[in-house]
Amino acid sequence: MLTAEAFVGAWRLIGVEYRHANGQVVPLYGQDPQGLLVYAPSGHMAAQVMHPRRPATPASRDDPGALAAYHAIVAGYAAYFGTYTVDAEAGIVLHRVLGSLLPQWVGSLQVRHFEFAGQRLTLRLPAEQLGSGLRSGELVWERV
Repeated sequence: MLTAEAFVGAWRLIGVEYRHANGQVVPLYGQDPQGLLVYAPSGHMAAQVMHPRRPATPASRDDPGALAAYHAIVAGYAAYFGTYTVDAEAGIVLHRVLGSLLPQWVGSLQVRHFEFAGQRLTLRLPAEQLGSGLRSGELVWERV
């Protein structure tokens, strides 16, 4: 039976796919996203995902495009850390978020359905409300 030890190590992001309920793909992190996911034997974890072509930080906050640039910088990056537990029978890994780029995630429990295939780990996010519709996500990681 699979245990939490199967997760331990560093994983590099291979792909991210977010979809609306109607099947439309949402490229939140571009066509070739980058990321790192780390599961420690201590039960701690950290995840980071980014769009590789975010704009540079504006030279001045007074620049006309500064607000749009800061929005793209933050919107193109996701990061959080915390602890994790595995429910192998249910096929889920639970991330208890201690810190996050998204303030509303701090203190939350993020549920990820998992699947292992060789050196790859697929994590599926439950559907969540986004605007007027539902969105689900899938991230594929490869052991480093």
